[in-house]
Amino acid sequence: MLDSHYQCQRLCRENSRSKKVKGETVNIKKLMIALSMLLFLCTTAFAKQTIDVLEIAGKSQSEVAAIIGEPISCGESKRGVKCKYETLWTEIDFINGKADWIKVKRLSKYPYMDSTIARVGLKVSRPTYTSNTVKKWQPHQGLLSVELYRGAEKTKYILVKAYTK
Repeated sequence: MLDSHYQCQRLCRENSRSKKVKGETVNIKKLMIALSMLLFLCTTAFAKQTIDVLEIAGKSQSEVAAIIGEPISCGESKRGVKCKYETLWTEIDFINGKADWIKVKRLSKYPYMDSTIARVGLKVSRPTYTSNTVKKWQPHQGLLSVELYRGAEKTKYILVKAYTK
């Protein structure tokens, strides 16, 4: 989605310089308004497909819903209540009523690299453990652990354990 965001910005810059389209003079003000709306829509689409785990860790179900939207479904789990969200196909286990285990699944287009944790709002640093299938940061930015799992070719998912093992 980040690539789409930059493509929208580039499109706006390129089209703002044009004064003639198919031989007709274009009102630059109207063009800029239309392009601004396009940029807003692209930015909105980008914003809905990101998640900042530090922003939602420790929050209640209603607080999380206000940040990333209402869940698709919720049900009992062995740790508490598990809710699934459309935003990056995120699953959150609410333990003792607070967002604790946060699993972000829609990351398959990103490489299995340390920098991929930035996709969920975390600072990039060297992991405390690395293997062919998982990278772990323990602790990381006040969270108990962050785990980056490898898929067939790229990243499969990120699991954040905020407070509970």
